Amino acid sequence: MNINVKKIFVLEGLPGTGKTTIIKYFKKEDDFCAVNEVLPRDPGYDSPPNRDYFTHSDILKTEKIKNSRAQYCLLDRYFISTLAFNWALDKTYKTREYERVFAWYEDGIKRGRLLIPTLTFIIELSGERSFARKRREAAEDSDVPWHNRKFVEYFKEYYNIYFREVSPRERAVKIKGTETSENIINLIKKYSQSKNYATGQLSPRHAKTISAVCR
Repeated sequence: MNINVKKIFVLEGLPGTGKTTIIKYFKKEDDFCAVNEVLPRDPGYDSPPNRDYFTHSDILKTEKIKNSRAQYCLLDRYFISTLAFNWALDKTYKTREYERVFAWYEDGIKRGRLLIPTLTFIIELSGERSFARKRREAAEDSDVPWHNRKFVEYFKEYYNIYFREVSPRERAVKIKGTETSENIINLIKKYSQSKNYATGQLSPRHAKTISAVCR
């Protein structure tokens, strides 16, 4: 099947927004290829993986999309999270990872190793609520990124930077993290069946396009 006729949807957001629950639901849908957050397996948020773990995972996700016969593909995170993670690392811990990862991203898009999503759903949640839902102790100086308040806020900030500056032509919808999983699932189904999703015509009151938010 030609990948160009597939619709590729991506779930983005902080830990605790319900992405895993939504992916589990769509794994039961025959016309969806639902892809887990990290491939081949999740190393766990509290034990940082090696520097190429997430980039390798994104390439594996692309292969999943290409090899799937499903009409729709729904991913729990994709390369935007990888860029955001490394950008937040640099800002928080003064590392120098983002430039290298950004070059990987540009090369991946050019060579078809990464695919531009049809639409990205960003489920918004405050850092404090994310910590609470995942039962994590937050600190300003934690060495574990997902326990570090600054890292989490930088990670969230990158979503706006990406859609405003890096790839402004990509389409995204923001959804409040207080929405139920059922409502978000129904929204994804609605967009998957629509030919007008790119115009935002189906956007409900609780969702706004990134382009409108970032002006």
